[in-house]
Amino acid sequence: FGEWLPKKYTGTYGTNGFYLEALDSADLGKDTSGNGNDFTNDNAVQVTDTPTDNFATLNPLNASTGVTLKNGNLSVSNTANQSSSATIKPTSGKWYWELPITVSSTGNYLGIKDADSTATTYAGDAVGCNRTGDIYFNNANTGKNGAPTWSGGVGDIIAIAWDADDKKIWWSKNGQWYTANAASAVAIDISEVVAGNSGYDYSSQLGNSGPYVGCSDAGTNIDINFGQKPLAYAPPTGFKALSTQNLPDATVVPSENFDVGLWTGNGSASGPSVTNLNFKPELLWSKSRSTVANNYLYDIVRSPGDSPNKFLGSNTTDVEQTFNAFTLTDTGFNLATDNIYFNQADQSYVAWNWKAGGTAVTNNEGTIESQVSANPDAGFSVVKTQTGSAGTQTIGHGLDTPPQLIFMKPLEQAGLWATYEGVAGNPAQAYAYLNLNDPFNNDPLQWSETGDVVPTSSVFNINTGYTFGASGVGIPIVAYCFASKEGYSKIGTYEGNSNADGPFIYTGFRPAFIMTKCATSAGEWEMYDTSRGQFNAVTETLAAESSASELNTYTIDILSNGFKQRQFYDTQNGNGKTYIYIAFAEQPFKNANAR
Repeated sequence: FGEWLPKKYTGTYGTNGFYLEALDSADLGKDTSGNGNDFTNDNAVQVTDTPTDNFATLNPLNASTGVTLKNGNLSVSNTANQSSSATIKPTSGKWYWELPITVSSTGNYLGIKDADSTATTYAGDAVGCNRTGDIYFNNANTGKNGAPTWSGGVGDIIAIAWDADDKKIWWSKNGQWYTANAASAVAIDISEVVAGNSGYDYSSQLGNSGPYVGCSDAGTNIDINFGQKPLAYAPPTGFKALSTQNLPDATVVPSENFDVGLWTGNGSASGPSVTNLNFKPELLWSKSRSTVANNYLYDIVRSPGDSPNKFLGSNTTDVEQTFNAFTLTDTGFNLATDNIYFNQADQSYVAWNWKAGGTAVTNNEGTIESQVSANPDAGFSVVKTQTGSAGTQTIGHGLDTPPQLIFMKPLEQAGLWATYEGVAGNPAQAYAYLNLNDPFNNDPLQWSETGDVVPTSSVFNINTGYTFGASGVGIPIVAYCFASKEGYSKIGTYEGNSNADGPFIYTGFRPAFIMTKCATSAGEWEMYDTSRGQFNAVTETLAAESSASELNTYTIDILSNGFKQRQFYDTQNGNGKTYIYIAFAEQPFKNANAR
């Protein structure tokens, strides 16, 4: 993955040198260099985290304002109606953690919370069990109280077994497991948990989730142990401690499918080169950072070969433009002309680059034939087709999962960049335009005559003559289709709070690129990346719908497992407003370093 990893030291240690391998859980300060310079635990919490295996903790960036975290973020105290979530939120697998009760508390809610939620209440967008065994979802009692009662007793250890694949969760007290799907508490054998029986089924309530702690009363306290300290009880067979080493390996190598190129123009036909990519770009989106100039997009389907000359401006309704700008290489591209959009002398530029599927192939899965270059593993395809007869038409996209974000543009006719998103609001109706800052609208005719057709794993739809703001049959169009892929890309939503301590958005990887857009009111399509913004806070932004040069108005933190809003502008963090985002990884969280 190209990540930085620690290397074993091979030199000498000298008299005062030491080597702490943390191999002995009873003596984590033991020096194994041979010098005997042991470290002594002085009332500190000892954990088994290492540079190559980090365990989950509670995340201070994803906690309510009334939450106080301490002891390495493994102890939490709260004011009333607050919650905090874990740093790791896997989308698959079976996981186990323990919550020792060390202080008498009455208002704990222990369980899992929606990974995309920014709700701060004690069980908002969460499934949590309280001290009397009642199971709550979204702050309301579900009528299930088959979980253990612990009554705030000091010394009890509550454990949770969570199956993220089958969407089930169980609770135990002091090693005894209980039903979680009944109206009264019944003890069950651990083998029932292993077999997947008697768990609380949350599949109709939550999607991707992660561990959380909530509270309904002030003064609530709880400890949490994800496995970095010795566990009191053996997990059910097949359930693992929540650590990066136990996460699945990513199936997509980010740097082989997306990367960012930067350069400074020289105004010459023998322009500069970008050589840092691990692939030949098959979608290249370029923008001048320092001058007013259009965003321009090249793709392999409209302009095959190594000397592309067909470009579309994301901030315009113009027809496809033809000019020479660069030649492609296996590791990037060479600039080839004096052009304000790519190579004006002493001006700085950025290009966001994606790998598609090579030379386009014919796709007949829809009612209209399409030419498709698809990279299903990375959730990205380029589609070229033309509008058909009036009414709803379907178009094959070449992916193996429904696209969640689609940008479409007519080529030979001026027209809008019709944009479909399937993560906020009504996915059968939501639409906006990439070249405008308007909010998303719910129009039942935008994608189909009936308003109830959504993309499938093979096709997406258009309502001919409606999508682009102008009627016509046989109009050539291009579409860029994106779907989330764990550890590589994420398309999701968050809710703003108009606060400099803005929402934390979990992606499950360290983002290399982020685009955000307010779905419920006007706002720019803001784009950030870690090549331009190399240090937090990241302020370098460009907008897809604007020709403006780079701004430093908005602020986010880009982190090892997501990003956090740091300002209160409506464009990215208005109170109660819904935002969509798309992000691509620099590193999966399993391999990412802190930032």
